Amino acid sequence: GQCEKQRDEEIAVVIERLEEEADAAREQSQREFDDAVARHSDECQQAVREAKEAEKSVTDKYMTLFRQQSTADERLRATNEKVAELESEIARKNKQLLRAEADTARHASELARRVEEVERESEHR
Repeated sequence: GQCEKQRDEEIAVVIERLEEEADAAREQSQREFDDAVARHSDECQQAVREAKEAEKSVTDKYMTLFRQQSTADERLRATNEKVAELESEIARKNKQLLRAEADTARHASELARRVEEVERESEHR
């Protein structure tokens, strides 16, 4: 009986020590798991921050280019309007020039006719 009782007590002590070690190991594993989760969470949050910063940078660059393009488009439109105005003005000036050339030819013809008349009259005198 005494040996069995002593053996049972030793077994109980060993079981208690093993349970304490298992509890300590579980607590250590839980701490390591919690630390790993926290590290992973921090890494994910940092990646999200970097992605948001990159997105903002790309969006800002896009908007800058969009504004520049809009400005260039407006300048091109204004330039095209000016070209159209100048082409219209050239067409008007060409019409005026043609009329002036026709008037000059008509006046030259009239002048030549009068010179001939004067010469004929002077021959008859």
